[in-house]
Amino acid sequence: MHTYPDGQSIPARGLAPPVADADVDRGSRARAATVDAVAAALNSHPHKTLGWETPAERLHELLTA
Repeated sequence: MHTYPDGQSIPARGLAPPVADADVDRGSRARAATVDAVAAALNSHPHKTLGWETPAERLHELLTA
């Protein structure tokens, strides 16, 4: 358990234990990569409601029209 220079531990001060920034960043990057992968899969799949175009193709048409 981490202690401060005055000898008090984190729970005694009422603070949460320290979290390594690298762990948080790694988790955030992993979630972002997963979301990007799901979005890419959905946007590259043709949909009947779009006349069998992919959402990416339809968006491209709308933005370049």
